[in-house]
Amino acid sequence: MPRRRRFALPGEVCHVISRFVAQEYFIATAEQRRAYLCTLGTHLAASDWRCFSFAIMSNHIHLGLRAGRDALASWMRPAHTRFAQWINEQRERIGAVFVRGPNIINLQVEGVARLIAYIHRNPVRAGVVASPAETEWTSHRAYLGLAYKHSWLDVELGLELGGFRHAHDLDSWVRGTDVTLEDLEAVRADPPKPAGRKRKWANPLPGVDGSAGGAYSVSLGPAPGGDRCSEARHGASPRDPDDRCGGRRRCETTWADAVARLRTSARTPKMRNPPEQEAGFLSSS
Repeated sequence: MPRRRRFALPGEVCHVISRFVAQEYFIATAEQRRAYLCTLGTHLAASDWRCFSFAIMSNHIHLGLRAGRDALASWMRPAHTRFAQWINEQRERIGAVFVRGPNIINLQVEGVARLIAYIHRNPVRAGVVASPAETEWTSHRAYLGLAYKHSWLDVELGLELGGFRHAHDLDSWVRGTDVTLEDLEAVRADPPKPAGRKRKWANPLPGVDGSAGGAYSVSLGPAPGGDRCSEARHGASPRDPDDRCGGRRRCETTWADAVARLRTSARTPKMRNPPEQEAGFLSSS
């Protein structure tokens, strides 16, 4: 599975998704949405991050952000902790509210328009409303001047990064563009890192799969009923037949014999002092 960065560099545009545990509807009323936005804005304003879009859904949250030099966790973790405490007090419950760690998706600047459309159309895709301008679950109405604009919501930054001259241009784009996750994947800023190569460890002991041994093998001495291997190791290079004991005198030590020896040595008690000191201590006592 390709791996991607889980952090944002200063100045990067990122899509941050926070989900509630068990997909539970922790935000179901307008009061709860206002409480989350107030808590989020208090901690966000104290950082150098900028928010230009949001969608507060019932069981998850979308944020469109431009990263600063501060760590994301330095302001988002205390904001979510405070909101979780408030929700638990309201519901008289104990336990986690957010899934540990948000999902961070870094995007190219050219993808900001798609990101805003994707975030603002979340209630439409959920079947809550027919148009993004009909709900205050997102920041879309704040762009149009139809709802209160929080001081920490940078509408001008969203218009600039999205390439819109006016808010009505953004409204037309969002209403007429159904952005999918595949569309956002096309404008990701961090290409997937190639999956790491699997290490092919050599067979450590002969008899495991019929081979003569591998790079990390050691000689276990004579096998029961067999001869001592003439080599000090069981073949450091399987490609060289002359460097394997199987090329001249095959060692008859099996995997079962090796395991039995290791178990026997593990059960052998070890004295903390040399034998002569132990014997003197026992006799004197």
